[in-house]
Amino acid sequence: MKRRWRRWRGIEVSPAMGRSITMKHNDKIIYAICVKDVQNVAEEHLGRELIDKEVSFVEDRIGDYIDWYGAISSVLNDLNHKKLK
Repeated sequence: MKRRWRRWRGIEVSPAMGRSITMKHNDKIIYAICVKDVQNVAEEHLGRELIDKEVSFVEDRIGDYIDWYGAISSVLNDLNHKKLK
């Protein structure tokens, strides 16, 4: 999975901005998903790109399916194991 800067909290963040986004440290975007990512999965899964209305549907609902807490917890566990080695 490729990591790119995306739309987050209603803010458009372009790949050209990279990691040098000027924000408070606690508001820094760590990971996000862009429409191109959704379209790539749609191509593989459905054999076609989504129309704008379908993209909006995915945009409205995708957060309901992502286990952010679990993902962060898993990474923190990896961090702890790395420190112990």
